[in-house]
Amino acid sequence: MANRPLLIYPPVPLPAGGQGAAAGALAARGEPAAADGTDQRGTRRALQADAKEQRRSRILDAAAEVLGNSPNRDIGVAEVAAAAGLAKGTVYLYFPSKEELLLALHERQTESFFAALAEASQQHRLDFDGLFGLIDRFLLSSQLYLPLASRCLGVLDFSVLPSVRQAYRSRIAGHLALVGPLVERDFQGLEPGGGVSLLLASYGLIMGLWQLLSPDATSNPYPLEFRRDTEAALRALWRGRVSMAAV
Repeated sequence: MANRPLLIYPPVPLPAGGQGAAAGALAARGEPAAADGTDQRGTRRALQADAKEQRRSRILDAAAEVLGNSPNRDIGVAEVAAAAGLAKGTVYLYFPSKEELLLALHERQTESFFAALAEASQQHRLDFDGLFGLIDRFLLSSQLYLPLASRCLGVLDFSVLPSVRQAYRSRIAGHLALVGPLVERDFQGLEPGGGVSLLLASYGLIMGLWQLLSPDATSNPYPLEFRRDTEAALRALWRGRVSMAAV
């Protein structure tokens, strides 16, 4: 299945004359137009695309359910298909391999964090405590996020096609390009690009500490030392970067 676009682009404007002109153009091609001037075929395509996205989400939900309390265990596509109530072949239409399925699940979790960060920044100016609250909620306290992130580091390098790897990294870069300037606005003093750099450094720090301080990756919740030490390390990182930028 083709990779989903990361960003939502503005709609293509109607021809001069508005909806009436659009309906006329459709009629000239012999295509049906709805009462409001839209292409019925386009409407059907949109509905089909929505149904595909819902099924894709259903498969990812099933994968998360199957992983459950054992995020490091080896799961099979047949197991995920059964949990989703779908045929195994249907899952392969959306995810050609188990590795791409796991990568997509990890990406969805990462997207949720970025979306929450953007929403919080739009509502009020973020400080470190607010930022760490989001990190704790979506990354540290998640049962799946860090174990899955660790697995996907290996998946990216060895188990997916280069085109899949590049598309994934491009989408993550797109998210960072959107939220990076929000971080720079809220943590004043950072230069352009400093927000993205700080977020990437934070991710690397979190992953490194998790691998060192979480003796049992399946434990829930994570050991208190991990959360405490991660918060302290992140606070020092952000304070140092922002202070240096303000000098």
